[in-house]
Amino acid sequence: MKETLSELWRGDIHPIKDKTEADDEKIRELNKKLDAYYNILWNKLDADGKQVLDRFRTCHTEISLTEAEVSFIKGFSLAVKMLTEAISE
Repeated sequence: MKETLSELWRGDIHPIKDKTEADDEKIRELNKKLDAYYNILWNKLDADGKQVLDRFRTCHTEISLTEAEVSFIKGFSLAVKMLTEAISE
């Protein structure tokens, strides 16, 4: 376990990048749809509307990244609790 923690600390392990191909394909398809809708909306907006849409997209991206980080931390914490309980029995 110490080796794994060291690899994680050194940046040799990238949990966010380690996804299955199925996940990648689903995400690619959803991103294509999102980009298409974004472009449709972008083309209908004036300069002020485009500025608001860009801010919206930036905020949405920050929320998604923060949620992913929180989920990772909660999942890791749950795994440690389960491991601690398993070892203590």
